[in-house]
Amino acid sequence: MQNQIIGVKFLNSESYEDLIDNPWENLVSGKQYSYFSRGFKVKVNDLVIVPNSGYNDLPVVPAIVSEINLSEGISKTTRPILAVITPEQIIDQERQAYGIHKEIANRELIYKQLNKAYDEALKMEQIQLMAKTNPTIAALLNELQKQDDILEKHRALPKTQITRAIDLHQS
Repeated sequence: MQNQIIGVKFLNSESYEDLIDNPWENLVSGKQYSYFSRGFKVKVNDLVIVPNSGYNDLPVVPAIVSEINLSEGISKTTRPILAVITPEQIIDQERQAYGIHKEIANRELIYKQLNKAYDEALKMEQIQLMAKTNPTIAALLNELQKQDDILEKHRALPKTQITRAIDLHQS
């Protein structure tokens, strides 16, 4: 039914944090108020946005549908509900937010890895430049390259406990 009188109860929270910390304690409070539902399909426990009738300083307030098809209070009901937010919509938005959060965390990890690779490449480039003028650095760089070659040859061999341990240590 799309044109009906519904009863709502207002959310009883001082702040958004209070609602998040104690959702069930703040869900509904006080007495029930009547509003028209014109053009909306509503169910009990749907979240609705209604014009404020002095509940607080905001022009609109959220409320929870507590009853549908009220027969009492028809003469007092002059205000329509402005929007309906179903539990399914809330769950869908939460899933989307979780997906976005996951992508942001993944992006942050990639960014850190990129910075680390950049720093290592920059450091190696500086060492190679210094090796051209400093024989000690050139010798150490040459030894490092030999060790890398030895490790690379070992990776091509069948894995033993020792090579697996080396691989794990280097990761």
